[in-house]
Amino acid sequence: MDERIEFWGLYSVCQVFLLAALVVKPSPNRWSLFIPIIFLTIYLLFFTSTGNLTRDDIVGSVMLAYLFTATDYILLTDVQRELRLQGQKGPISDASLLSRLQWGLKLFTSPRGVGWAHEVPHLPARPRHSSRTAFVFLQLAWMGVYALAYDLIGIFSRWNFSCLHQNACFTHIAWLWRIRVLFGFMGSAYSMTCIMFCIVSILSVVSHASEPKDWPPLYGRWVEAYTLRRFWSRTWHQLLRRSLSSHAEFIAHRVFGLARGTRLSAYVQLYSAFFISGMIHHGGEYMMFKHWGGSGMRFFLAQPVAIMLEDLVIQAWSNGRKADKPCAVLRLLGCIWVASWFTMTLNPVICAQMLEEGMQFSIVLGLRSGNWFPTVVR
Repeated sequence: MDERIEFWGLYSVCQVFLLAALVVKPSPNRWSLFIPIIFLTIYLLFFTSTGNLTRDDIVGSVMLAYLFTATDYILLTDVQRELRLQGQKGPISDASLLSRLQWGLKLFTSPRGVGWAHEVPHLPARPRHSSRTAFVFLQLAWMGVYALAYDLIGIFSRWNFSCLHQNACFTHIAWLWRIRVLFGFMGSAYSMTCIMFCIVSILSVVSHASEPKDWPPLYGRWVEAYTLRRFWSRTWHQLLRRSLSSHAEFIAHRVFGLARGTRLSAYVQLYSAFFISGMIHHGGEYMMFKHWGGSGMRFFLAQPVAIMLEDLVIQAWSNGRKADKPCAVLRLLGCIWVASWFTMTLNPVICAQMLEEGMQFSIVLGLRSGNWFPTVVR
């Protein structure tokens, strides 16, 4: 059997088990549905491939994200008794199988909890379009913008990565190259995830599975990312927020027994969330390289350290008072700080490899010179 067919087949089976765990009625044996999920995830991560390095990294991370979602929804949370849609009267466990299936699909496809009582805070404003048609055409227009941006970023990044070999020393790569790779990598990831988001939102709205108001933008405003805490909690996508928060709260309150609302509890949750996020992304790197030499864990464990330092600086600056929104100059300096921090901590070697592997097709170069499948310029 083709390895790619095996992968996507088993991956789909894994998703079916997770959905089944959301649909079945509460039971002491519901935990057993977690067993095939974890074994399938381990097998897929360590022994299969999609046939593309960049896709391996993305799908490997997504698989581990779903594994932690399964841990949350199956082991940590009695979903049908504890989670509710906004306006839902009683627990869904008393409803029919069809109603529970529809409810489970909505939960399964809403990692940010849009329209749920546990909706992630600080989401961007919801679409104001009253009709499905207007929403679909707007999403199609945005897809075109994101596709063009992805292509242009690829062209920019495609030019001469010869200085970024796998064995290159991180500290010897010029800052100019680091900045270029950083913005290329983040811009590419941003554009591609937005394209995928637009496709899913269109399919969901056209099929009447959801309403346009259920699809606020995937990312927040970049001008709001003037601290690392705000970048991770407001600007960057919040697809992992529910799962990370549930595990972090479990560790802080159930494992360590810390009181809720204390600073110690907040920082334990902060470190726990980034540790789990590091595990998710490091697993994707393993699936891509088939070894544990990636830098994902180091990158994510560095984030809470910097956020703690930020908190100390902000507290000292405000002299213990509740800080007001900083002026434009301070926000600009904050954005420069955030960009500089990511330039220092993201590994440009791995980012460059992912950019190279992902550059397989260009509409712009194809229309301009017939070069539909360009290679990297050395």
